[in-house]
Amino acid sequence: MRKTLAAIAAGGLVLVAACSAAGTGQPTKDTTLFTLIQASSSGAIVLDNAGASLLGFDRSGTRTWTDQQALQVGADVSCAAQCPDAVFSGGADPTSPDPQPWQITAGRNTPMSISATATRRILAYQNPTDAVLVEGSPDKGWWLRVIRPDGTDQRIPVPNPGVAWSANPQRTEAVAIAESVLRFRHTQNGWQLTDDTAPADQSWGACVAGEGPNQVIALVGKEPALLTGGKRISIQTDLGGAGECALGTTGGLVLQREVSQTQQHRTKIRGIDLQGKQTWSKDLPGEASIAANPTGTNFAIATQGKLELIDPNGTTISTQDQVASATYTPTGELVTITPTGQIKWTP
Repeated sequence: MRKTLAAIAAGGLVLVAACSAAGTGQPTKDTTLFTLIQASSSGAIVLDNAGASLLGFDRSGTRTWTDQQALQVGADVSCAAQCPDAVFSGGADPTSPDPQPWQITAGRNTPMSISATATRRILAYQNPTDAVLVEGSPDKGWWLRVIRPDGTDQRIPVPNPGVAWSANPQRTEAVAIAESVLRFRHTQNGWQLTDDTAPADQSWGACVAGEGPNQVIALVGKEPALLTGGKRISIQTDLGGAGECALGTTGGLVLQREVSQTQQHRTKIRGIDLQGKQTWSKDLPGEASIAANPTGTNFAIATQGKLELIDPNGTTISTQDQVASATYTPTGELVTITPTGQIKWTP
């Protein structure tokens, strides 16, 4: 699922029994030195907590760029058409205009003239003629602007700029969560809004897996649910709500993070099937990260320098030491980074 840098840098933080994909609750310090933000077959974006910077790596493991501005201004980052090319937008201060978006392509940092409104957050970006943004201002209101290759831009009103966007790994299906769950499909002419909207209720984030009739959406929040086969199915676990998710085509994971009054962190992870029922559970010390293989065959859990790969039934497939963070590429490759910053792609 797409998380803001503020939430990741804060460790996804939560007080006991109060967690959020967007980082609500009292911030706590992330003890992981390196966190994988996003990866593709050609590169990755990494958060360097100790260096207070973002790093771009190519597939050989070579660092191609470093950016400190995003964390300083509270901007978000995502890969462009392929990682490690990246786009940056947004700001931490909701009372001030967002800084001008910028991009890093082939290691070169350049400003972007994609928008001139006070709010200008890039939610999805392939190129200047294929993107989705949140635009607007407190006096004029806010909207989603869908930029398409044929020039037929679309504006969709939203109640506030805090829209959560999540796409499947292939970036062909996506949802935008505002007052409702808006579903989009990517075509040769960019992103198209579908008729399959749904109430957001108390959802603040989502995960998307699969395509077309096999698409599955997990909504996280106080009332987590699955959207699949034209139905809304409640996610029923012993956690009650859900703060984050990782989703494959055959099932998924939801979690809650806890921090005690003595600052001891714990992550509660629950497996779910496509009927929303809990299938297994793990309670782990520390601030675990989760990721789903797009094929739905396995999931990655990384915590306290150890990686565990599990199948949809919660059975351990393998473990690996010296892993600070892990994720998957859209084609199912496992990407890991060590506590010392060594990155690796494994088919």
